[in-house]
Amino acid sequence: MESKKMTVGQENELIAGVLKETERFVHKAGYTGKMALHINLLVEEVLSMVRTLTGDFFASFWLESDEEECRIYVDAVADVDWDRKQEFLSLSKNHKKKPEKGIMAKIGGFFEKLLNPQEGGENARDAFGFYGQMYFAGFSEDVMMNQSPATWSLSEYKKALSETLKNGSGAEDAWDELEKSIIANLADNVIVRVKDDRVTMIIVKKKYKKET
Repeated sequence: MESKKMTVGQENELIAGVLKETERFVHKAGYTGKMALHINLLVEEVLSMVRTLTGDFFASFWLESDEEECRIYVDAVADVDWDRKQEFLSLSKNHKKKPEKGIMAKIGGFFEKLLNPQEGGENARDAFGFYGQMYFAGFSEDVMMNQSPATWSLSEYKKALSETLKNGSGAEDAWDELEKSIIANLADNVIVRVKDDRVTMIIVKKKYKKET
C-alpha cells in the first residue's frame, strides 16, 4: 500500500498536509498502538529536519507499507536556478555553519550541501566531510570511490561506530549522540541514496509482531 505523494517543505500548509496524509495512511494501513505512534513520531522528525534547512526546500514525501514494514520516503532534486543558488552561496560564505548535532540534523545537512552545492558540484563523500566520525562510517563502497549512486545507512553507521568503540578510538560522543536520537531508537534503518542531482531518504520501520 502507498500513500498519496505529497510535496513537503517549510510552509505550514505543506507540513499540515503531510501530517494529515500520514494520519490517513496510518488508519488505512491498520496501524495501532506503538506502531501508529512511532510512525507519527518518525514523520515529525522528518518535518523537524525540513524546518531547519537553509533556503527554500521542497521534496516529494510518501509512505509505503507491506506485510513486514513501513517506509517513509523523502525525495529531492537539486535546484538548477543558478542565480538563486549563487545568492544562497554568498550568504553561506558569510555565515559558516558549525557541524550539526543529532543524526537527523546531520542528514538534513547532507541534503542541504548536496542540493545547494558550490559551482561545479559536490559529491556525497565531500558533503559529509566536516562531520568527523560521519565522514566514512555508514557509507557504501561506491562513495569511497566517488561513484554514483552512493548510499549511507544508519545500520552500517551503528556497526562502524560500535567497532570504533571496541578499538578504543574515541567515538564516545558520536555513540552518545546516537543513543539519544529519536530516529536511531525508533527506526530499524535510515538509508540516504545519492544519484546525480537526486537525494532520497528512506526511513524503515518494521512492524511489531504483536500490536500494543
